[in-house]
Amino acid sequence: MSFVGGPKLHIHAALEDVARIRTLSKRRELFGADELLDLTMEVATQTELWQPLIRHTTEARWYEALILSDALELWLIGWTPGQATPLHDHGGATGALTIAAGRLIETAHADLGLTRPRRNILDERSGAYFSPNHIHRVANEGARNATSIHAYSPAGLQMRVYDGSGETQLVAAGSTGPAS
Repeated sequence: MSFVGGPKLHIHAALEDVARIRTLSKRRELFGADELLDLTMEVATQTELWQPLIRHTTEARWYEALILSDALELWLIGWTPGQATPLHDHGGATGALTIAAGRLIETAHADLGLTRPRRNILDERSGAYFSPNHIHRVANEGARNATSIHAYSPAGLQMRVYDGSGETQLVAAGSTGPAS
C-alpha cells in the first residue's frame, strides 16, 4: 500500500496539528489491537477534532478517512438510525472501534460457519478491538444518530463481505461498497 516513490501518508487537515497523530501516522510497524483501541478512544474523547467533520445522512453511512498510512487507517463514521454494515471481516487486519456518540450494536461470529453470534452493545465512550480473523456486523438500532471512530492495521486490505451462502465478496476499504 505504498505510493510510487515512497510510503503512503494522508492525515486529515483537522488532525495535522496533533503531534501524537503525526507521530503515529509515520510509524511503519503494525499496530496491536490494544494500541488501536487506545487511539480510537483518544480521538473519540477529543470532540473538537471530529465534531466539525461528522455528517449523518439517511441515504448511506457517511465516512471520512482521518489517517491513511502504510500501517494505519483511522476512520470517522456517521450512522443514522437503521443503518448497518453487512456481515464482513477486515481482510486480515487487526482493528478497533470506539463509539464517540450514541450507541451501536456489533454482532460478531466465532467462525467462518457464522455460528454462535454474539451481540455486543457499544455505548458512548465504549469500544472493542478485534483480531485479524474477526467477522462482524455493526448497526445503529437506536433512535438517534451515532458516531464512531475505527482503526485498522495493516492499512489497505480488502474486506470480505459474507452473504451466508459461503460466498464472499471483496470490497476495498473506503469504497462505496457495502462494508465499512
